[in-house]
Amino acid sequence: MVHRDGADGFGSGAMIRVIYRWDVGTGMEQAFCRWWHDGTLAIRRDRAGALGSVLLRTRDTPPTFVAVARWETTADLEAFWADAGGQAFPDAELTAIEIFDELDDLEVR
Repeated sequence: MVHRDGADGFGSGAMIRVIYRWDVGTGMEQAFCRWWHDGTLAIRRDRAGALGSVLLRTRDTPPTFVAVARWETTADLEAFWADAGGQAFPDAELTAIEIFDELDDLEVR
């Protein structure tokens, strides 16, 4: 199988996905979702290479919130992290960040 970057499945030229995980304070879930939504719109609008994100919530009690962001390149992500701006949500703890190379994308759009 040949992927979008022309490689045989493992290339650094592909898009990347970044997975963020937060623990959010009880009763703050709706406010966190609004914070994430507004911040993600601003990032997508203002930052080169930002291609949007999706916010998920586990079914655990208490839930973990997970965002999966898409970036054109690692360089775009690193430029964002060097000058992210904005502010952290005060009632949430960012517990993990993972970066993945996107090998293939079969989402229906």
